[in-house]
Amino acid sequence: MNKPLNNSLTLVNSVKKILESNGITADKEQSVYYVFTFKKKPYHFLIYGLMDKPIVIKTAYSESNGTNQADRYPEQIQDIKDKNIGEILFVFDGFGFGHPKYRKCNRKIRRKIGTKNVLHLRDLNQKIADIKKASQN
Repeated sequence: MNKPLNNSLTLVNSVKKILESNGITADKEQSVYYVFTFKKKPYHFLIYGLMDKPIVIKTAYSESNGTNQADRYPEQIQDIKDKNIGEILFVFDGFGFGHPKYRKCNRKIRRKIGTKNVLHLRDLNQKIADIKKASQN
């Protein structure tokens, strides 16, 4: 397996672990569950049952600044937003996101979906917990 794909799968598996640690599984029989869409859509997860519409999670990993992936992320986020699927979370990880090109990318995405919805992987657990708490009120 090539290194970028391996990094992406590692990130996706980390997101799955965070979701499952918050009681969100892939079991569609549950009232709250996720669907994994990796390689089928520009987003990677849909979470059902916490809001009126699903929560969309787009993940992105960058090991270095040597790729041009940052250029396509804002456009992908806009495409997802245009489909009006639901609230969008952009979850990123990797050293490349410290590079100015990726910081600029994140600023563009923040303008599209809101500052609180662009987060590093380490912040996802708290975000999911906050969304779950808000859905119970």
